[in-house]
Amino acid sequence: MMNRKKFLTIMLTLAIAASTTALMTGCAASVRHLNGTTGETSSQDTAADESAADSTADTGDEESSEADEESSEADEESSEAVEESSEADEESSEAAEESSEAAEESSEAAESSAEEDDGDATIIKFTNPNDWDNVNAYVYLSNEDNNQWPGEPMTKEDDGTYSFKVDKHYMEGVDARVIFNDGKHQIPKATGFIIKNGQTYDENYSD
Repeated sequence: MMNRKKFLTIMLTLAIAASTTALMTGCAASVRHLNGTTGETSSQDTAADESAADSTADTGDEESSEADEESSEADEESSEAVEESSEADEESSEAAEESSEAAEESSEAAESSAEEDDGDATIIKFTNPNDWDNVNAYVYLSNEDNNQWPGEPMTKEDDGTYSFKVDKHYMEGVDARVIFNDGKHQIPKATGFIIKNGQTYDENYSD
């Protein structure tokens, strides 16, 4: 029969063994749990990194899209500015054309008025048979001395004759006459010719 001391030794040994086994089992479970937690943390970190990368990429895409929109708006504004400039040029051209047309109309009106005046005016001509350098028309009324010698210069025409438009004042008077001269010589030598509209005079003309 086993003695008491030996029995106690065996029981203590068994208790220590059981305690050691339980401790090792607990450590293994802790290690497995720790590894699982570490894996989850690593997976979460990876997911977070990927999410951050996606967010950065999205931000970059948004900024690029905004830049494209701003560039498009700038192009539209530039196109509008070109169109406005073109419209301004067209308006300026139209204004210039209108101004030119107005000037032409004014010129035509002046010519028409001049033609009307010429139509009512009394025009006389002189052949200048002595080739005077300066040809004047001294117009006067026989019943009064109302002009200053040597009169007014005549206009040389393409056919070599000289023309003069007689003022209406003389034609409304009594017996309007004309003496052609160069300041020193005159035709006729005495009383002037009676003025007749459209008449051409020379030294041989006789009333």
